[in-house]
Amino acid sequence: KTVTALLAMQDASAPLPDKTALETFLEYTTSPINLTGVGEKDPYPESYKKGAGILWRSRLQGVPLDTSLRYLFNPKVPMTVVYPASIRYASWQPGSDIRKGAPLWERIGNQKDAPLVLRGTEVEEITPDDNSGSYYKYSLDRVLILTEFQGQKMVISLSWQKGKSEVGKKAAVIGKYEDWDFVYSGVKGTTASGIGWAETFIYSSASIIVFYEDAPGGNTTGYAMYRWMDAGWSGMNMVKQGHIKAGAERSFAGLKAVMESPKRPSVDAVAAHMDELNKLDLPTLQARFEPYAKKVEEAAAANDILRNDDFQN
Repeated sequence: KTVTALLAMQDASAPLPDKTALETFLEYTTSPINLTGVGEKDPYPESYKKGAGILWRSRLQGVPLDTSLRYLFNPKVPMTVVYPASIRYASWQPGSDIRKGAPLWERIGNQKDAPLVLRGTEVEEITPDDNSGSYYKYSLDRVLILTEFQGQKMVISLSWQKGKSEVGKKAAVIGKYEDWDFVYSGVKGTTASGIGWAETFIYSSASIIVFYEDAPGGNTTGYAMYRWMDAGWSGMNMVKQGHIKAGAERSFAGLKAVMESPKRPSVDAVAAHMDELNKLDLPTLQARFEPYAKKVEEAAAANDILRNDDFQN
């Protein structure tokens, strides 16, 4: 019931679940027995708008929640930096609460009496989907709930896709997904065998992600994701729960690789680098990109998908 109530919050007039319901939800969601993978298998949640759903959990070891928030909810840090395996582009839109007032990591910790609710919208484009080989762009309604439970700071991140996505377009992966090298054709269709002609869409999607301290003031960020998706062609949902789980695992693997890396640049360094890139003119950007372009051309000689005319052109 609490999951249903949280998903209903896409409507700005919908109330926050009451304290007891929210605490019951958080107690289950952050349950250590599920985080360790020991004990009962996490049950799949019910469908949402015809979309299958999953519950998937993990943690960022040695990364305090405060540090995670400085990267994950910072308009100065592009989401592709922290989710390199799954996000091509994402941007909080003007008017979103996260762009107003103090940074999120400074606001959390003052919610003993009542959670703080922030609203906004975001535009997102993903990296190639594992199954269709397509990439998609869409808009999201977003809600962030800053709260505390048993002395632990928590952020509940809700998202709902606004209408169906743009039509899927063909993309290719160079090497392995964990190399984060992708090529985007701009040509609609898929690279999946036998259905290259298909006009595919993500019809609907929603998620509830909880980021939380493993203990008050702890040195680990807990992560729990509820996610639903309905996608395919001709109105048919081709997404199975296994597909969503695989996508969740791939996305988190990229996040984990970045956030747990001893080479992770500081937030200030990322912001400064983005400022530098944004000031470059087109010829300079093209010169910066030339080594990567050569790498793509070399890879195309041994990649069946990149040898296709859609990519060669």
